Amino acid sequence: MERALRGVQKFGAVAVPILVVCALTLCATMGWIARHPFDDQGEHLLFLSAFDAHTKLVVGLLIYTAVMYAALLTVVGGLLRFTLARAEERAGELAAGTSRRRPSRIARAARWLLGSWWRLALLLLVIWSPILLGEVLGGGGAWADADLQGGSLRGEGMSGHRSPLVIIAFECVLAIGRLLTGGIGAGLGVLVLVQLALVLAALGRAAALLGRWVRSDGLCALALAVLVIGGVPIALWSLSLSPAALGAASLCWFLALVIDHVHSREPIHGGRVLEWALAALLLLSCSALAVPLVIVLLVMTVIMRRGREAWRVALVALVVPLLVVLVGTRLGASQGMLGTEDPVAQHGLQAQSIALALREDPDALSAEDADALAKIFDVEALRDRYSPGAPARLLEAENDDVSAAQAERLPDIWWHLAQNHPGLAADGILLEVSSTFDPFAHGRQNLPGTADDGAPGAVASVLDGTPGLRLLVESPLRVVAVLLVGVIAVALRRPGVWFWAVPIGILTGALALMPADASGGAALVIGCFLPFALLALSASRELVEVGSPDGAVRRIRRVTRRRSTPGAGAGAGAGAGARGGRRADGGVGAGDRGADSRVDSDADYGASPADGVPGGVADDLSWIGVTSSPRDGGPQGRHQRSAEAEKEGRYGPVRSLPQRPLAPPKGLHRKPPRR
Repeated sequence: MERALRGVQKFGAVAVPILVVCALTLCATMGWIARHPFDDQGEHLLFLSAFDAHTKLVVGLLIYTAVMYAALLTVVGGLLRFTLARAEERAGELAAGTSRRRPSRIARAARWLLGSWWRLALLLLVIWSPILLGEVLGGGGAWADADLQGGSLRGEGMSGHRSPLVIIAFECVLAIGRLLTGGIGAGLGVLVLVQLALVLAALGRAAALLGRWVRSDGLCALALAVLVIGGVPIALWSLSLSPAALGAASLCWFLALVIDHVHSREPIHGGRVLEWALAALLLLSCSALAVPLVIVLLVMTVIMRRGREAWRVALVALVVPLLVVLVGTRLGASQGMLGTEDPVAQHGLQAQSIALALREDPDALSAEDADALAKIFDVEALRDRYSPGAPARLLEAENDDVSAAQAERLPDIWWHLAQNHPGLAADGILLEVSSTFDPFAHGRQNLPGTADDGAPGAVASVLDGTPGLRLLVESPLRVVAVLLVGVIAVALRRPGVWFWAVPIGILTGALALMPADASGGAALVIGCFLPFALLALSASRELVEVGSPDGAVRRIRRVTRRRSTPGAGAGAGAGAGARGGRRADGGVGAGDRGADSRVDSDADYGASPADGVPGGVADDLSWIGVTSSPRDGGPQGRHQRSAEAEKEGRYGPVRSLPQRPLAPPKGLHRKPPRR
């Protein structure tokens, strides 16, 4: 299994960058041609036709864009690799006491903020408070929603991706507010404040979980800056009761818990199980794509994290929320508690391609397909309403009485179109997807609102209308940045990269297949994950190998001191007390990962080179019969113990801990020569 996983990582380190760079190159080239059209180009860019007419120029643009992406990945990846290696060296110098360099104030502030989730949540609230107040006073957020003003959350946009339990809780709060005040203002205020608190707490907790594995102070400060500045869209979405903001924050929290669970070999407490289950429940209640994501991560976690305790935690924390949400959704739909989604909106990509084909060639469809399309759309209005990157406009041409069975005919109609006119069908798909992944595209605002009325609220309107501030609310640039960071992490084979690269890949595929959501939930989730992707990429290999950011030698020392014989334990404790009283942060080898899950992690015992004290108790582990130092691998097996310590019975429970011994010396097990 381990050999197969290493083979997959090696193949992915080569294949994933090539595929992603090719796709981004095509989208960026199409975006450049759309902004600088050819003389013979029509109203809309038909890429295949432009490639046939201007082959050399288009090929040159593709090569140039690919080279730019490759150069960007090489430079940024090299800088990140150097920064991470330098951080590991500085950590080793500090552990050996040979470095007197003191971290800067910014680095210390970043570390202090990442040390606790509530500090970061409070910082985000303080910095985002002007934006939040401006949005509320401007009449945006939940107060601009028509369904909410009617006193119901069962509309399509509000309940389409929510759990029935959440809908019931929301409506109960609105009913209580209506009873007490006679209106829904107080109830909306309570709901918005609760959602804002959950979003801030989830973001702070995710950053704290991932930051504990990072040794680079500069990357920690960079990730915090990206979260504070680039989190403006999620701050605006948090004032709306749409599930986008809470879904994005809960996904970041959930992925951080998964990554921490895979990296860590520390004892798993009951609070962590409840936290993981809560994050999964919030994610499943707010996102339609959460079910496949949770199932995929459950399988990956079971494969990578071995051990009965780890498997039990993963099954309890993930399977139970899955069953609760799936059963609750089925019951809620059968009882009419959930609003039904527009069946046509789920096929926005095919509808856009069909509309472009009809605009270029009115006779592109057969008679049978034209009749089937006429039952779904007003065909004349469909051609007039077509606009690249705005599939929501096509819904205005939809007939009033469209059933789900009729909407399911759209993929068949598009497939027949692709068979008869492959060029038009492909051009429609490419034209729609390219604007989603073109980093310089405009018009994909990550703001709550529709295409007609824009983003409600004073702050959102100012951000959307100012060219310099538009980058804060445009989704394509952040989406491309997350994809490039993921490519760099996969190419460098960073620890635990597949546990967040695979979910981001699934969300990217969903974003390409459902362009109607390009300015909403899926793009918001991907863009919100950018600072957490930087933290996940920066995880220290040494800390991951140890299995704990605090080191593991002191835990083995403490469990041996507590459970060994009274005479040996007292003597060892007295000797260690004479040598020093500070904490040891030394690391152990991979053989002690199993031992870390059975012992305590909060022991203050002895000194080590990590504290700058040479000759501390962490250097001398002969009192438990270990002949090697912690840096050389720590206590590994029976063959490293001294015979004197074994006769005195100093090992105690260390013998029962799961360990993987090193290779024995050559000739140890050779048969004696025959006489």
